[in-house]
Amino acid sequence: MNGLKKLFSIFALGAITMTGLAFSACSFDFEFGQESSSEEVCQHYWVDTVVEKAECEEEGLFTRICKYCEEQTIEILPALEHKFGAGNVCELCGLDKDNTNVETDYEGYHNWDAGTLYAVTCTTDGYVKYQCMDYGCNKAKIRNVVKATGHNWAEDETLMLATCQNTGEVKYVCLNGCGEEKIETVPVQAHELKTYPKIEPTCVHPGSIEYYVCYHCEVSFKNAAATAELLTDTVIEPTGHNPILHEAVEATCTQQGKIEYWTCDNSCCRGRNYTSEACDVVIDRVTTPVKGHFPVEIPEIPATCTESGRAAYWICGKEECDVTKAYFDEKCAVEIKDPDLLILLPTHSYVEGVCEDCGAEDPDYVAPPPEALPEELQKRKKYYLSK
Repeated sequence: MNGLKKLFSIFALGAITMTGLAFSACSFDFEFGQESSSEEVCQHYWVDTVVEKAECEEEGLFTRICKYCEEQTIEILPALEHKFGAGNVCELCGLDKDNTNVETDYEGYHNWDAGTLYAVTCTTDGYVKYQCMDYGCNKAKIRNVVKATGHNWAEDETLMLATCQNTGEVKYVCLNGCGEEKIETVPVQAHELKTYPKIEPTCVHPGSIEYYVCYHCEVSFKNAAATAELLTDTVIEPTGHNPILHEAVEATCTQQGKIEYWTCDNSCCRGRNYTSEACDVVIDRVTTPVKGHFPVEIPEIPATCTESGRAAYWICGKEECDVTKAYFDEKCAVEIKDPDLLILLPTHSYVEGVCEDCGAEDPDYVAPPPEALPEELQKRKKYYLSK
């Protein structure tokens, strides 16, 4: 039916067009809106009119009429492509892939059934499909289209744990109840490193370089970025001792002595003393006690009336001790720094202005006054003296 209608439209428009072609070379006076007798060609102003709409798999027609000279042309509209939607039904013409002539809009008078519900799923749209129940009519229509929800994935279980050497696998299930599952690959994980700092070697104990070890694969690396694998030993050999001999020192009366001993000049052994050059046996004490003085008393030289004397003092009788040192006490603990402290100055033993030893008179002596008379006698003395 559509083909006959389109054929009739083309024939009718063709007749109009032939009439228009006879005057296609007319001239038109645009200023006064009427034809001009000149040979000027019309500058067409086309107005399009659709005669037949294009449909799926069928071409359409439209005419173009010039507003000024009424020249007409016929153009063909290209056929449309199907636009399949829910239920594989074309939303433009109602055709579905099951060869059912389905209408997307209500057209005509059909005896529609109650409709069949196609539930929406994760991957397919939901809709209600109505079918005409009249005999020989296979028309149908689609209503209440609901777009597919898409899967709602949730992690179900880890099938294989990803490590720093191998990829892993995780299974996901859809929570919408569609029963779909998927397995995703987990990429290789970065190394999780434990740092081993550098340990300096000592004279007897080995050290180690700084390195890093992965907790999972236990591979050793030279750097924290885990880009350079460590293929050599991490041990640094001991440095060995650097022995220094300390000769024995004899103790004196006041100074401690020392036995012969060895020390190591390396910082790790500072403060340790050893019995031999091998520095294998530590000794706690290398000093010997002081010997102490042998006190000898130098007796006092008494001073006289005219000559100075000297106080008694003590010295050490040992030959190795310094004999020039003198002490105030028998223990030789308090040294006499100033020899003048031993000098005893000359002195007289005056009695009533006369030295008992040499008979010299005391130039500073003042004889005491005579005893004073009682006050009553002094008054009488003055009385008699006045007569």
